[in-house]
Amino acid sequence: VGTTAVAILDLIALLDNLCELYGTGSFFDRVNISAVEGSGDNINVYKENLSFFKERLNKISSIEKVTLNPPVLANIEKSDIQGNYDLIILSNVISEIKFYPDRKNLIIKLSGNLKKSGGLMIIEPASRSREMSVSATSSSFTPAALKRATFGTTSTLE
Repeated sequence: VGTTAVAILDLIALLDNLCELYGTGSFFDRVNISAVEGSGDNINVYKENLSFFKERLNKISSIEKVTLNPPVLANIEKSDIQGNYDLIILSNVISEIKFYPDRKNLIIKLSGNLKKSGGLMIIEPASRSREMSVSATSSSFTPAALKRATFGTTSTLE
């Protein structure tokens, strides 16, 4: 729990360290990381993992421009996520949703929260049964199909 946020923090530190090494300035001006978790236990583990990693990362890199917002306890399928994001990462989410239409609706709904040049990344476990389940969903999201989808507008968050 929290491994995706840890990976993002690690990437930010790596890119900034490389930019500093080559004298090109910072890669990011400001980074806000938000998370939605489905259980209180996950939130506690998320906070512990991020706190531990952030403490270690601070020893080798300056991550003062990164804001880690407290994770929100919510059912992502039923919640009304607000804001416009550069990147939305669904990590181990789609395969947990039982019915294909619900998966599709979540992806379309969250795509409406992306900035114009934003992206949606889906990370799922690699097992044969989950692969078959997730591939049915992902095959419906060709660029042409997404262009035909109508996305709602959202308010600005971070």
